[in-house]
Amino acid sequence: MNNKMLKLICSVVLAVLMLASIACAALVWFGPLGEQMTTLDGSQQMDVPIFTELLMGWIYIMLGFTAVVTLILAIVKFAKNLATSPKKAMKPLAVILGLVVIFAAAWSFGTEERLEIFGYIGYENEGPIARMIDMVLYTIYALFVIIAATIIFGRIFTVIRTNK
Repeated sequence: MNNKMLKLICSVVLAVLMLASIACAALVWFGPLGEQMTTLDGSQQMDVPIFTELLMGWIYIMLGFTAVVTLILAIVKFAKNLATSPKKAMKPLAVILGLVVIFAAAWSFGTEERLEIFGYIGYENEGPIARMIDMVLYTIYALFVIIAATIIFGRIFTVIRTNK
């Protein structure tokens, strides 16, 4: 398969996924509303969109697909680099190990306490699910700090290096 054909296939797949995502979001925001729920304190009524579960399912599918593709590409790149330059192959491995450490630390910081969510009555917001939610939030915070520090210190390092 030539490069032009691969680019065309990727563009079509991207367009289809974008349209499906926009359609799911539009169904939630502009679609019909289901039952009304009362807030936890009983002071307000809230309309719940019918297609909320569809959007959540689509988000899970997209996140899973992204994770699988990312892992496959990382493994392929690692294998190619390992064959040509083992030292070069270890850099991405260090990044992956760093992420595993961040995930493990974030998991240990999480709690299994029940989360009080406005308008939600189910039981999927306690125990391991609540801990996983905490893990994702703490991971996002940690990655945000790492990215901000990289941007700031990278800029400082560039200025210092060019002034020598």
